[in-house]
Amino acid sequence: MRGKAEPIRWLLSYLGEKFEDKRITREQWQGIKKDVLFGKLPILDVDSERIYQTGAILKYLGQKAKLAGDNDWESIQIDMIAGTLEDFFVAMGPARRAEGEQKQQLVKQLKAETFPYYFNIYNEKAKSGYLANGKLSWADQKDHEHRVHRLTIIVQNSLKFFHVQTSRMPTYKLTYFDMRGKGEPIRWLLSYLGEKFEDKRITKEQWQGIKKDVLFGKLPILDVDSERIYQTGAILKYLGQKAKLAGDNDWESIQIDMIAGTLEDLLGAMAPARRAEGEQKEQLMKQLKTETIPYYFNIYNEKAKSGYLANGKLSWVDLLVYLELRSGLQKDHEHRVHQLTSRDYLRLRLF
Repeated sequence: MRGKAEPIRWLLSYLGEKFEDKRITREQWQGIKKDVLFGKLPILDVDSERIYQTGAILKYLGQKAKLAGDNDWESIQIDMIAGTLEDFFVAMGPARRAEGEQKQQLVKQLKAETFPYYFNIYNEKAKSGYLANGKLSWADQKDHEHRVHRLTIIVQNSLKFFHVQTSRMPTYKLTYFDMRGKGEPIRWLLSYLGEKFEDKRITKEQWQGIKKDVLFGKLPILDVDSERIYQTGAILKYLGQKAKLAGDNDWESIQIDMIAGTLEDLLGAMAPARRAEGEQKEQLMKQLKTETIPYYFNIYNEKAKSGYLANGKLSWVDLLVYLELRSGLQKDHEHRVHQLTSRDYLRLRLF
């Protein structure tokens, strides 16, 4: 099938690389799934190394093809688009799983609200013919085929390129709810950088009043001088690069992206249980506790034997996973991340 592998095939073809396109049946997958780290496809083997997570694979190949941006800011624009696509797919998830009248209601909502919302944004931003930075990147989509030739990936959109002058220290403003949630790892990274930042916390009621004016309709948002970054992952990657916590080369960066991708998988697997009610909720919670959570935590604990989750050294994904799942991580990993608390904010936020 095409699915998540198709963009990878396009990128490999764009690179002019010969590759083994191994396609397996669902029955074959059930037989090997238990031996596959993170339990997900696709997988890309590069010589003797293996890359998991679609986003990590696309980013790696995009870098090889010089389609991943010429600098940090351009890279972040691409990451933001990829992040909004994940939001888009998550929004469609409940309708795929529902049945009967509930399914009809959710599909109606998708058609009337969700689809128009995202596609209006994408179509407005797609006027340059490209998704990000006014030029071809791994985030370009098939509907722009006349412009991108063999490479087509993701969704109808284009973000304008923007550039921040670096002759002075930037000013930061983080906008999020008055809670930890997705804003907390951003606060930690800003504090780790020693940056002063405006920590703007808004209520749910205030958010309803401004949501319609916020691109992609999601928080958190990080304002850097007069520019704005959306999507938690894009923000963390940007700050991680500034803090030198994003890997020393492409390969190390990909290891970090793989861990971040698995966290999204885990949180996605937990979502149905949060929305369910009654007996269905009890069944889903039981499955989470006996299967899903132990599966991922065993992987994380194995990865964290060095004290860190990627490349044997501290990265921004350690902060992200620590804040989301700290109760289940092994003590050595927890201790290593706690060493960051020399910064004032981190000392205040210890549990």
